[in-house]
This record gives sequence, structure tokens and C-alpha cells, in this order.
Amino acid sequence: MASRVYQSHSESATQTFAARLARRLRGGEILGLVGPLGSGKTCFAKGIARGLAIPQIITSPSFVLLKSYQGRLTLHHVDFYRLEMPNDFFSIGMDELLAPDAVIVIEWADRFLPLLPKPLLLISFEVLGRNDRQLSFETHEAHPDHFNYLLQNLDIVTKRLAPDKQRTISKDDL
Repeated sequence: MASRVYQSHSESATQTFAARLARRLRGGEILGLVGPLGSGKTCFAKGIARGLAIPQIITSPSFVLLKSYQGRLTLHHVDFYRLEMPNDFFSIGMDELLAPDAVIVIEWADRFLPLLPKPLLLISFEVLGRNDRQLSFETHEAHPDHFNYLLQNLDIVTKRLAPDKQRTISKDDL
């Protein structure tokens, strides 16, 4: 399981970081976003949409559970916050969303993590301060190198902080 840790110091930096990640997406990826309310999950999803050249304004799909947008790839933005039972999860029709020309971004992915299809890139958000966030990227997959093309490219757009694979991102770096 590969992992990386990054720090962001603003919403703008988080969105730009996500947009650069999205430009490297090939289709077929599942990104699971995990973190408390207000930690940056929807902000990150907005950046993914921007990187996929989606012109619509992205909002959290908390009340509708799923919103789909068309850009360079189709973005399926899913929110598990209001789901309580596994039957609720299956009612979304995750299998129908999986496509080689689509990306699935799931907020509150930890609510049904064992049920999510693999490979999965899990991105955890931790609030460090008013605008500071730590983003931890962890792969869940059958093949250990599946997301290497994304994680290696992430290293290119950030500067190294320490030898423990932690990096910082700020608006000036991007």
C-alpha cells in the first residue's frame, strides 16, 4: 500500500492541487475522501472538477447523494454522509458508475469502505488550523503499483518537507 502526506495552507491551494491531480486521471479511478465536516472534501472535489474541465459549479451532493458532470472525463460526485445502511449504499448503483471514461469521487467514503470497489485511492483530510489541512493519500488495491502514476506526479507539483514523504503545498508552489 503506497502512501503520501501533503499539507495545504489555503482552499485555493487545495483546489489547485486537486486540479493538477485531475489532469493526470485516466478514467476508471475511484477517489475516496475522508475527514470531518469542513475539512476540505468538497473543496477538493471542486478542484478535481476544475482539472477535468467541468464548467458547472460543484456543490456537495449531500441531499441528492450523487451528481454527475461531463468534462474531459465524466465525474460522478457521491456523498455517503446521509447513508446509514448497506442497502442505501447499493441503491446508488455504484457498479453502474464504474466506467473507463469516468472518475468517481466519494465524500465520506469511510462509511462504507469495505464495500467500495478496488482499486481505490483514499484521501484523508485533517484540520491543522483555520486554513491548514493535511491530506494523506493511501492506495487500496490488488496491484500495489496501480496508482503510482498519480502519486509520483503529485511529488512533482509539491516541494519536499522532510524525508518521511510529507510535503507542503501553498498557492505559490502551484
